[in-house]
Amino acid sequence: MDYDLVVIGGGPAGIYAAKNAASNGLKTILIEGNKFLGGQPANLYPQKTIYDIPNYDSVNSLDFVNALAKELSATNCTIKLDSFVVSFEQKGILYEVKTNNNFVVQATNILVCTGLGIFTPNEIMFDDENIHYSVKDINLYKNKKIVILGGGNSAVDWANEITSNNISNNVTLIHRRDEFRADEKNTVKLSANKVNVILDSVVEKIENNKLFVKNNKTSSVTSIPFDFLLVQYGQKITTENALIKKLNLNKANKILVDENFETSLKNIYAIGDCCTYTAKANKISSCFTEAEKVLLKLKHGK
Repeated sequence: MDYDLVVIGGGPAGIYAAKNAASNGLKTILIEGNKFLGGQPANLYPQKTIYDIPNYDSVNSLDFVNALAKELSATNCTIKLDSFVVSFEQKGILYEVKTNNNFVVQATNILVCTGLGIFTPNEIMFDDENIHYSVKDINLYKNKKIVILGGGNSAVDWANEITSNNISNNVTLIHRRDEFRADEKNTVKLSANKVNVILDSVVEKIENNKLFVKNNKTSSVTSIPFDFLLVQYGQKITTENALIKKLNLNKANKILVDENFETSLKNIYAIGDCCTYTAKANKISSCFTEAEKVLLKLKHGK
């Protein structure tokens, strides 16, 4: 099927660009690698507050991307989720894009909004319905027994967030090493927030809502009951796709664009975190201005 515009990436940049393109009469399709829209705000910090959005002093990340997605759903833009580009070629004046699930689309223009890539959590070997890898709704943890695994900023921040906001006063933080990797200014808050900290220990097994943890030095095993286990072992990032490989990139694998956000291939544009140009501001709000400029170019050739 032919489109005026294929938007690749469903984070804030892609959602906003696709919504505006469709609203302005361009036959548009958005392709997103995850099973949901929202990009980094939905993947990495859905319960965090962001501050660089016009007309908002502050706004919850997930609320913001959900509002964007709602505006997109009101247009006639086609949305293809759980799809990423596996092949790309030029056919006359059109570009043909094929995804991992054998979906093929042709378009006159392509807008790349892939951000920093597709994020997937580093998972543990255990399977339990109460294991979480991100916090979708912090109120789910209200007055529950929470165990957090990890030693970086994310793990420490969530331990402090849950306790300091009176969500739960029963929080245990377990790290497999004998010292945290998180910022010291945050780790010192753990004691004040009465977080139970267990260092130099690893998970042996999970059974009947209990975590069995072995100390690396003494080999002693402790059982810790939990209602929810929040695993914060970082994320794997997938950045490559068949299209990006054919564009000019800098040493950091960012797409090089000109003042009109055009890439090294005609009628292919890039905005947001995936691209770079002189004096680029790395803020969410910047991508909206970038999207507007691309849309102006598509509509009027300016």
